[in-house]
Formats: sequence, structure tokens, C-alpha cells
Amino acid sequence: MRAAILASLAQTVLPVEVVVVDDASTDGTAEIVEALAHAHPEIHLVRLITNRGAAVARNTGIRAASGDVVVFVDADAVPPRDFIQRLRPLYQRGADMVSVESRIQNLESTVARFAQAVHERHFGPRHRDRVGFTQAFSCRRAAALEVEFPEVMPGCGGEDGAFFDRLVSHGYRPTKDFTIVVPHVVPDSRSGFARQWRGRGRSVPFYEVKILGRTLRRTFARRLAATLVSSLQTIAIVPNVLLALRLASRSNRGYRDTGRFWVIAHVWIFSQRRGEWRGLFELARGRV
Repeated sequence: MRAAILASLAQTVLPVEVVVVDDASTDGTAEIVEALAHAHPEIHLVRLITNRGAAVARNTGIRAASGDVVVFVDADAVPPRDFIQRLRPLYQRGADMVSVESRIQNLESTVARFAQAVHERHFGPRHRDRVGFTQAFSCRRAAALEVEFPEVMPGCGGEDGAFFDRLVSHGYRPTKDFTIVVPHVVPDSRSGFARQWRGRGRSVPFYEVKILGRTLRRTFARRLAATLVSSLQTIAIVPNVLLALRLASRSNRGYRDTGRFWVIAHVWIFSQRRGEWRGLFELARGRV
């Protein structure tokens, strides 16, 4: 968090304000922000009583901001010094929203290299038409106020893609500049990585039911099918070995990571499935 704030304050073109939303965190975020705010009055801290997920925090930040353009910077991101300087001409030319590239920094960790390889597989040069993340994503504040992040989804996962889709459906024009790269860090332990993907998986049933309008029964069937496929791929061994090879080919250590990636792939897949079933049961209990 501290690095993200300091990077925002060190821009060659300074932002009008830095709004930090602390959603009842226990990592000392509020104390860090308050200490920095003494020297930087452009920092504004908004404290939430309870943690209701990333969507609520982001919507709160949008409402608290006052500028024409809002930039969403996660606590683990460190925007380059010329980030806002490079965004400015895009908005001057009429952009309503801008997607940029992100890259994981802590690649000394095998888990981080795996996460970067997954990102490149889904959003690399061959898939530049796909935007499913909002790492350092920016848009006009008026558009964000009209659309808002969907607060029906818990935790952090999927709300960013849904927000982007809402902006497009409302007629706002997307712009992409993947030459702008924002470094960030990810959990460097398997337990932290598993926890992150359980959280993301938890949001999947909510996305299908609350956003896509699927029935709970159909969502249950889809999650069951996904779990069975994942189990069969694990039993067959070969599919996950091929997955590990494909991901290792994108690693900066090459195929030497294949064995480790094969292990982490199982953590990745089944953490997400576990989270999906948790979300599904939460939805079912809510219906009752």
C-alpha cells in the first residue's frame, strides 16, 4: 500500500488527489495513510466499518473522488512515474476508459512466475482484444458513477470484468495502450496463492447468477461439470503436464519450471473450484 501511494505521489504529472479506501483492513493501512497525509494533503482516507468486497470499496472511492478521470490502483501496484502523463493525451483525444498492461515484479518466486505465465496466456499479444482485469484501469468518473462496480459479488474477482462490460454496454468507448506497463506483486507462497484463488473462485457463482441471470440449478450443473473435468485431468496426468509445459514456456526460467508449475497448477485449479463451491453454497443458503 505504501509503495502504491508513494508512486502515485511521484508522478511527473501529479494527480489532483489520491483517495485510499480502507475496508476494515488489519494490515495497518489506515495508519500508513494518515502518516503520509500529514505531508501530502492531496491524500484522502475513507474508512469503511466492514469489508464488503472490492466492488463496494471501489464505488466508495469513485464517489469520494472529484476529478474528471479516476484510476484504480490496487495496493500491490506501483505505477511508473510517467503513468498519468501517458494517460492524459488519450483522454484529451476523447477516450472514455483506458486499459493498460500489468506485469508481476516478484518473479524470483515460482508462484509469481506461474501467475505471470497465466496472465500472458490469457491476455498476451495474441489476445489483446480481451480485457478482464482492471489493474491500473482508468475511466471518466461520470461513466463510473453511472455504471458502478456490481456490489452483488463478494470479495475480489470478476467484478472488474463486469464493470468493463457495463461501460461498453452503456456506449462508452474503450481505449487500450499496452505499451504502458504497471508493475505489481502477487502472493509468493502457495498458501497465499491458494487463498487468492479461493476468493476469486467464490465470486464465479455470484457472477453467473447475479450478473448473467443463470438459474442456481444451471450454475450448480456447470460447477459440477467443471469439478469433474478438473478431477479427470488430474487423474489422467497428461493434460496438467501439458498445461505446465505451456505455462513454463512463458517463464523467464523456461522449461526448468515445468515440475514446479505442474504442482502449482493443481493448487490453482482446485483452490478455484473450492472457492466456487463455497460461493454456490452461500447463494443456496441465501435463497432459503
